[in-house]
Amino acid sequence: MNKHKQFQPTFKVNEAIKADKIRLLDDAGKNLGVFQIEEAKKLAQDKNLDLVEIAQGDLPIVKLINFSKFKYQQQKIQQKVKEGRKEELKTIKIRTSSQTHDLETKARQVDKFLQEGINVQIIIFFKGRRDLRKEELLTKKLEEFLFLLKTNYKIINQRKSASNLMVLISKA
Repeated sequence: MNKHKQFQPTFKVNEAIKADKIRLLDDAGKNLGVFQIEEAKKLAQDKNLDLVEIAQGDLPIVKLINFSKFKYQQQKIQQKVKEGRKEELKTIKIRTSSQTHDLETKARQVDKFLQEGINVQIIIFFKGRRDLRKEELLTKKLEEFLFLLKTNYKIINQRKSASNLMVLISKA
């Protein structure tokens, strides 16, 4: 089974609807009343439309619409929802040995990302096996870098490990 496959809701259409009585809605959502399934099928056939079950229950709710058009609209809605979920995160890595010019260049990049509303993860790390004054050096480099930022920011998360310091920031 493909784990990336999105959940696709299935709808009962025309002959697949097994209830005796249904509540019928037109394509605008206006309630047409309670119908016998045979009457509703005949009405749909006369109007050259489909019966699509949109809600199950004792009295299923069925819409009188063009199913292919309905299916297309559902795909568009799912696509918009999927696009809305994308939350970008950019990562900037800084060594404790980075010079001021390198920090200024990366600060300009971070300012640009923050102005676009993108969250930024800043990782400050040691190169090699430098053990002396680790925490002090990491914190000092972070403060130096954050001082260079021109955009207002807020720190969302901050974590320290044995060899690095990670900070997640977003636009304030």
